[in-house]
Amino acid sequence: MASLLHRLACVLPIFSLMACATTLVQPYDEKLVNDTGQLYKKAVAMVEDGIAKSSQDAKGPPASRPGHVSRFASRYRDLDTDADLLILEALANSRTSSVGEKIQSKVDDLISKNLPSTCEELDTEFKRGSSSLTVKNYVDLKCLLMNWQKQHEEDKDGVLNPLTWELRKRTLFNATYAILKAESVKKK
Repeated sequence: MASLLHRLACVLPIFSLMACATTLVQPYDEKLVNDTGQLYKKAVAMVEDGIAKSSQDAKGPPASRPGHVSRFASRYRDLDTDADLLILEALANSRTSSVGEKIQSKVDDLISKNLPSTCEELDTEFKRGSSSLTVKNYVDLKCLLMNWQKQHEEDKDGVLNPLTWELRKRTLFNATYAILKAESVKKK
C-alpha cells in the first residue's frame, strides 16, 4: 500500500501539471522577430558608416571629423527608440504561467549572482514588468546599444577607430543571433 501511495504521489503532480495550461516561456512572435531583423539592419548600417567615416582623414579638431560622436547622435537615438519598441512588444506579448515565472526567477537569481549586469538600472526598471526571458533578451540588447553610445561619448576625441566599429559589428551579430535562435526554438 505504501508503495502505491508513493507512486501516486509521484504521478499526481505530473497529471496536475498536464491538466493546467503551463506556459514556461513566452510564445513565438513573428513580428518581434521581423522587428529584431530591422533593428539589426539599422545598427549594421550605422556600424558600416562608422567604419568608413573613422577611416577618413583625421585633420582638424575632433568635433569636425566625420566619425565624431555628434554626427551619430540621431542614429543612437533611433536605435534606442527601436530597442524600446522591441521591449514594449515583448512586454505586451509576455504570457507565462506562474510556474514559468517561478522557474525564470530562479534562473535570474543564478545568473545575477554569476554574471553581474552592466545595465543595473534597466534590469531594475523592467524586472517589475515581466520576468520573461524574451523581455530580458531585449533589455540586454538595449543595454548593448546604450553602452555603445556611452563608449563613443567617452572616447577622448569622440571618434572611434575602425577596429572598435568592427568589434561592435561582431557583438551585434552574436547578440542578435542569440535572440533569434531563442525565438526560433519556440516556433518548433
